[in-house]
Amino acid sequence: MQNTESAILDLFFARDERAIEAAIREYGTYCMSIAVGVLRQTQDAEECVNDTWLKAWNSIPPQRPSPLRAWLGKVTRNLALSRYRYNHAARRDSDMTACLEELENCIPLRDEDAGRLPALMDQFLGTLQPTDRKLFVGRYWYRYPSSALAKGYGLTETAVNTRLSRIRDRLRTFLEKEGWTV
Repeated sequence: MQNTESAILDLFFARDERAIEAAIREYGTYCMSIAVGVLRQTQDAEECVNDTWLKAWNSIPPQRPSPLRAWLGKVTRNLALSRYRYNHAARRDSDMTACLEELENCIPLRDEDAGRLPALMDQFLGTLQPTDRKLFVGRYWYRYPSSALAKGYGLTETAVNTRLSRIRDRLRTFLEKEGWTV
């Protein structure tokens, strides 16, 4: 995978249009799954993924993101969230609202702390057991409903919701120990 990533980045640095084709081949399905997870609409998701390739073309070089897959995923997710906010500016989406409301008691959304949050979240996720980490990321990054997570992990929906509640409690405690006031 690293060789493929390096080859794709080399194509971007050479300003070779085959870089886009290679990125689509290697990361297209991944980026599309992120966009569909946020937007729940194929057409808008396709537009966001296409915008991801444009952003990659315009950003590489000078950037040389590593790992490329994670960077493309982040770009796609940010574009999809922007599109989501635009599409839902006048109405509330119960699934997105539910996800945000579940986390609002754990993570204060203050601009001055935004730079520290990714590193703290990585550190916290590293403390979780693999299944708990996957449940947390599935719910709050990919926005999978509890029912889908339950089916995917062979759990009941009640068990998933209980585990997510306990993980949020652990997150709140972790962030407080790191100096965040929740």
